[in-house]
Amino acid sequence: MSSGFETLNLHPNLKKAIDALGFTTMTPIQQKV
Repeated sequence: MSSGFETLNLHPNLKKAIDALGFTTMTPIQQKV
């Protein structure tokens, strides 16, 4: 199971915002949902 946000089907602008904020891996709670 990958823990990166790239596995999600997110809008490109949201992906850019996540990258800009420096988030690279999801928390365990985020991975479960």
